[in-house]
Amino acid sequence: AKEVHPHFPSNLGNQLHIIGEEFGETIQAYNKWNDDKTDSKEHIKTELIQLGAMVLRTLENWVDEEDNLI
Repeated sequence: AKEVHPHFPSNLGNQLHIIGEEFGETIQAYNKWNDDKTDSKEHIKTELIQLGAMVLRTLENWVDEEDNLI
């Protein structure tokens, strides 16, 4: 995660947008595999790993300061 996003945003909202984007990519990979068989389960797994990495990165950078929550 640190290699993909070396300058990870400190703002929780921006971090959640990244997580949302990764989730969307995971759903797209699943739909391509499930609906039209143009993707693989391995791609879904890769997207899930990326999603998990972004969630962990967000938790790692968690700050309980009001300024960083918006």
